[in-house]
Amino acid sequence: MKRGTLTLLAALLAAGPALAADQNDDFRVKGVGLETCAAYLQAKGQGGPLYVVSRSWLNGYLTAYNQLTPNTYDIAGNANIDGLTNWVDAFCQQNPNTTLVTAAINLMQALGPNRIAQKPASGGATVDRSTLRQVQTVLKQKGFYEGGVDGLFGPGTRAAIVAYQRAENLPVTGEPDQNTLARLFN
Repeated sequence: MKRGTLTLLAALLAAGPALAADQNDDFRVKGVGLETCAAYLQAKGQGGPLYVVSRSWLNGYLTAYNQLTPNTYDIAGNANIDGLTNWVDAFCQQNPNTTLVTAAINLMQALGPNRIAQKPASGGATVDRSTLRQVQTVLKQKGFYEGGVDGLFGPGTRAAIVAYQRAENLPVTGEPDQNTLARLFN
């Protein structure tokens, strides 16, 4: 494993919860994670299969991270695979000689502050704290929310969403679902 990858892994381990690796913090990278960012970007530009496989590999990496990292329900928050690969694209353009696993490790570090720490009690829509702060801000501006803008999904936020959904003739879920977010931010 390259020394740069080891350094990034060590920084990730120091900054966050312990992840699985051997006693030297080494772990084997499988599949396209070993490819360079330059190869990844070339495949993207040509529409090659490496790009498609890389997106699937990244989703698998995210899933494993979610499962193995304490206090992490979804590291990606409300980001979709297109937004995540755009982030990887930008990282790879700046670091063409690094590997995709290095890009993934850096992505996890960038996503960490906005991760969803636990599954919502209702099992409904999941949004990260920064998005929920925006929801609270807009609901407050529209007169539906009186609480603090903290990005936490409590009873006051739920009640404000229900009131907004009723006022806008949306399905009443009490969740910041796609229909509600689309209406709220338009």
